[in-house]
Amino acid sequence: MPSGTSRKSDGDDLMRQHWRSLDSTVSTEHYMSDSVTSAGIHKKGSARAYVQAAAPTSSLDRDGRIWLDSATSRSYVLRDSARTTPIGGASQESPLIISRQFARSSLNTTRLVMLSLLTQLETGQVGGGAKTWDMIFDEAPACVATIERNNATDFVGVMIKKISTNSATFVPFDGGLAFTSKVTLHALLTGWVSNFS
Repeated sequence: MPSGTSRKSDGDDLMRQHWRSLDSTVSTEHYMSDSVTSAGIHKKGSARAYVQAAAPTSSLDRDGRIWLDSATSRSYVLRDSARTTPIGGASQESPLIISRQFARSSLNTTRLVMLSLLTQLETGQVGGGAKTWDMIFDEAPACVATIERNNATDFVGVMIKKISTNSATFVPFDGGLAFTSKVTLHALLTGWVSNFS
């Protein structure tokens, strides 16, 4: 900044220096002088998520904010003052996925079926106990499984032990320890079924 003893003749140089510094700072994350329509817009990947244990309170710019819950490590897109849309779980809640490619002609007697399974494991139950569901598919279905915890102390996961045409077996775990709160196992299976009788 100019001091009280700076020469007046340096004014234009100081103004240019100031605007170069300002342009360099802003253009690190924003389009500064590209055009009337793009100036001031964030560059891709430059916006930071709002990080705190509680969601931001209602404000004019809340709609569309990304919020990372520092208490649970879950992420959300915020809407109006009463809505949040989850977009990602914590690292220990990442789904375990087994995929299978289908190449099959469509027949009148065959349908692609999606089956949703859910069970809750009680507090104190030791992880590792297998959970099995019976089903009837023409061939082993594609499967996605995840486990949801209710606190910050359980570090839970789920293994897909067996997927076949007639059953699916999952093994929830918490490092061999007992769950300190209820956890919920979710599974989604998609496959071909022809026997509807």
